[in-house]
Order: sequence, then structure tokens, then C-alpha cells
Amino acid sequence: FPALTGDNAVVLGPMKEQIDIVLNGREGTAMAPFRDLLNDVEIASVITYTRHAWGHKGMGSDPVIQPADVTAQR
Repeated sequence: FPALTGDNAVVLGPMKEQIDIVLNGREGTAMAPFRDLLNDVEIASVITYTRHAWGHKGMGSDPVIQPADVTAQR
């Protein structure tokens, strides 16, 4: 997943932006919305994983995302 490796703008950036991208997708890219496919626990888990995988090691802001963070943005 080279697009996620070292992606400081999204993966290591503000939590709210990454939650929005996972929930709603990103127009003009291959990133599809997962709002209707994953629950809040699953989305929080996926985002937390990306913030720790591919050498990121929890760097950046908000390394752990809680389901309540996702619920607040739905």
C-alpha cells in the first residue's frame, strides 16, 4: 500500500480528516466510502491500524482512534 506509506497528510494527520475519508471516500480516487459497510468499531480499528503500520509506529496526532470518535462524525 504505497499510497499509505509515509502519508503524513492523511495517515499521520488530524484524526477527523482520516475518519471523514474512511466514512465518505475520496472523490476522484480509488478510495470508496465505508460508511455503510463498516461499523464504528471496525472503522476505528482500521484507522488505528494504518496509524501504526508501514513504519508509522503511532507517530503523528491521535495514534489511537476510539469508536466514539467515529460515532461523533457520522
